[in-house]
Amino acid sequence: MKALHTSDWHLGHKLYEHDRYDEHAHMLKQIASIAQQEQADVLVVSGDIYHTGNPSKQTQKLFHDMLIEIQDAAPRMQIVVSSGNHDSSLGIEISRSLWERCGIRVVGLFERHDETLVLERHIVEICREGKRVGYVVAIPFAHPANFPKVQDNASEGNERQTAFVQAVLDLVRERNTDNLPVVLMAHLFVQGSEPNQHDNIGGLEYVQIEDFGTNYDYLALGHIHKPRNIEVKGELRARYCGSPLAVSFDESFKHSVSVIEFEGRSPKLRTIELEPLRPLITYPKEDLPFNEALQALAEYAKTLTQTSYIRLKTSDHSAQLAPDSAERVSRVLDQTLGKYCLIKTAQPAIQEQGAHKSLTVQELKTANPMDIAQDYYRKRYNQDLPQGLAECLQKAIQDTLLNNN
Repeated sequence: MKALHTSDWHLGHKLYEHDRYDEHAHMLKQIASIAQQEQADVLVVSGDIYHTGNPSKQTQKLFHDMLIEIQDAAPRMQIVVSSGNHDSSLGIEISRSLWERCGIRVVGLFERHDETLVLERHIVEICREGKRVGYVVAIPFAHPANFPKVQDNASEGNERQTAFVQAVLDLVRERNTDNLPVVLMAHLFVQGSEPNQHDNIGGLEYVQIEDFGTNYDYLALGHIHKPRNIEVKGELRARYCGSPLAVSFDESFKHSVSVIEFEGRSPKLRTIELEPLRPLITYPKEDLPFNEALQALAEYAKTLTQTSYIRLKTSDHSAQLAPDSAERVSRVLDQTLGKYCLIKTAQPAIQEQGAHKSLTVQELKTANPMDIAQDYYRKRYNQDLPQGLAECLQKAIQDTLLNNN
């Protein structure tokens, strides 16, 4: 069996005020091209299809149109989609019956018939030319405590999640008399995957890799945006395929689709990189005061050959910037292919424990509210403000400014 593994599309995501519809369309067309080239048996999409639980009609249409285009590119390839923490579980299942007529399985919810859990809805038999070649087990996103009980004496929390997953895998094991490979897909945070500071784990609780039992061969994970493997005893056991398109400037790594080919029941991994329609560029690379950084950016922007998102980096901290700093950066980029997004300021020096930074009235008047929030979050949690929270705060700041003008 050959599987393509992708996740975290975040359709509908905006980068500050910039709409990314055409970037998402470009990304999905690349995935369709990969599907055509690879002619895999199955494409698994492990959650966070949308960036918000209430995506626009245009965004939903893009998802629907591109699923059909991907299927047209590889007609014999089955497609399995499960929900992530950014998705509305009910929302992605609204067209479930129609998708099934097309041979596409969408799993966002748990289901009961006459108080009996329908475990079969999470199991997809993968066939090639009418012959079964493997199984996919699709587990939708849910808080561990919200997983349905599979036993009357079911416990709470992570143990309830573990019991549910094991019950589905046990059912697969009973059916898998030909010893075919089993792909388990989920959207959560597995302990041992070593998150980076830009990884927004969205408040999800840690799950131990051992909690998934042993009745699967590859765990196709979504949620963390940087690709990484999880090995057990030196063998590939699970993988975060990563997002196919950067959702923040801190995701300055290659984005890709994972290809999993099984030799017997042993998964072999390779990746296919995707090219963004618009790169996210932080400039300059060296630490410079704002005026020098702006001058360097002005020269660099003239050399751009494609439309790019720009984050100006400066060694100044937020309190040192003039109120019109963002406007000055925008003016520099106006006649170029650069699209201004934000200014990345230096972090203030870490103060001794118990000490508090005080701002003068003038500093408070000139400080960027977002920078104040960033500084507080870094001190409090020792990491950058998560992208989703930053976007909500930025919108609140903009709405407040509009209401006051």
